[in-house]
Amino acid sequence: MDAVRPAHVHVDDVADEMWHGRDESRLTWRTLVGRPDSPTESLSGGVAELAPGGGRLERHRHAPAEVYHVLAGTGVAAYHDAAVPWK
Repeated sequence: MDAVRPAHVHVDDVADEMWHGRDESRLTWRTLVGRPDSPTESLSGGVAELAPGGGRLERHRHAPAEVYHVLAGTGVAAYHDAAVPWK
């Protein structure tokens, strides 16, 4: 088993990535964990900012598990066939 390497990434040190949805929604994303230079391939996490009242991240899939932590606002997260409200 490989040695565990701690990750230390500050959000201000990571460049913005832009994502444009099919419905013209947009969000800004900064990947903190799961980048090519981070020590994990099994987890993805970062900071996203969605536009108030209309921002959305469309359903998507990728190999690593993804972490969502809502800091402000409300919304709904869809996982397979379940919808989980954010408050």
